[in-house]
Amino acid sequence: MESALTDFRDIVKQTTEAEPVETAVVRGAVIAGTLASIDGDARRLSFMRFREGFQGVQILTFDELGDRLRGLHAMLKTQP
Repeated sequence: MESALTDFRDIVKQTTEAEPVETAVVRGAVIAGTLASIDGDARRLSFMRFREGFQGVQILTFDELGDRLRGLHAMLKTQP
């Protein structure tokens, strides 16, 4: 993941027409599986601990991503 972040910084620097990006806040993501497919409390807890051990990358399941996107969509379509 660190090499991807370094490469991203270099690409942004070389792309003169690109908007400035604060690369310190850029994170990676891995999307895999579903929470429903993790049967048992012990396995689910193990998965939660596993994904919390990564820095600079967030591990999400497809259903979690779907929930986040639905929430974002609902927030954006709401008129102030």
